[in-house]
Amino acid sequence: MSRYPFAQRSPAARRQAAIRRHLPTIGLESEGLPMWTKLFNRPADVALSLGTNCEMAFNLNAFYGPRKAGLLDWMITPLSALPGLITSGFRLVGPGFAEALERVELGGGSDSVMHVPSGILLHHAFPRDAERVNPAWQDGISEVAKKYTYLGTRMEHTLRKARKPVLFLNRAGLHEGMTREMHEASLEPGIYQEILQAVRAINPRGHLVILNGNPAGLERVRRKRGVHIAEVRNFGVWHEGIRNHFGGCREGWYAALDGLGIAVRRSEAAPVFAEKAAGVTESGTRRSLAPHP
Repeated sequence: MSRYPFAQRSPAARRQAAIRRHLPTIGLESEGLPMWTKLFNRPADVALSLGTNCEMAFNLNAFYGPRKAGLLDWMITPLSALPGLITSGFRLVGPGFAEALERVELGGGSDSVMHVPSGILLHHAFPRDAERVNPAWQDGISEVAKKYTYLGTRMEHTLRKARKPVLFLNRAGLHEGMTREMHEASLEPGIYQEILQAVRAINPRGHLVILNGNPAGLERVRRKRGVHIAEVRNFGVWHEGIRNHFGGCREGWYAALDGLGIAVRRSEAAPVFAEKAAGVTESGTRRSLAPHP
């Protein structure tokens, strides 16, 4: 049965399904999931989310099945932060990490904690009371630092060692707390090229999937080897039947991911879709159903 239940599979998708039935089972101990895709013509062993918000990770888990948590899965990450973060080996935590965090207002009565040097919102890192960060959030910085050090190190190691990594990127990560310079840099047409170069510096075999991207920037990378582009359109059913769910429009996301031609075959458990997924991530952070800024 298709993992995309809302329409008949295309002939290409049916061919991929037939191929996958004859592939040997592939075991995997890293972040990603074994996959077979017409784009790669061989199995790819890692699927990672580069953000820019939890919508990306949520839909990877919903469409392909559960994955181990990545550093950027539940953050709001401006595109401008990604080249430097990837180049550093995903080392968000360093000397002065605690001093680099600041609570910022996001509008509409909501707030978050921002890593000021990068503009990254640690939106699920600290306890929240409804739309507000708990006033005692600074008491948890030490545990957050340990967790993000571990996740960043694991993500860098996984990307570096992968034979065929594919990294998914959604939107621009813009938010009210970022500086004007970060906002402008995130919309620069050359930003996708910088991100691709940073990925390839760690692993030259890396592929980049860009969803809902800036058209001017997409034109600069559209013909690059290993770059794949898609757009999510809002139609049909939303995740969990909730309009403006933070995971977006379920039917639109499934159509976009299906259209990429990247099929993920899991060797362990049957897929668990978002409707049945637990409300707690691997890191123990509860996911709100409210849309993100």
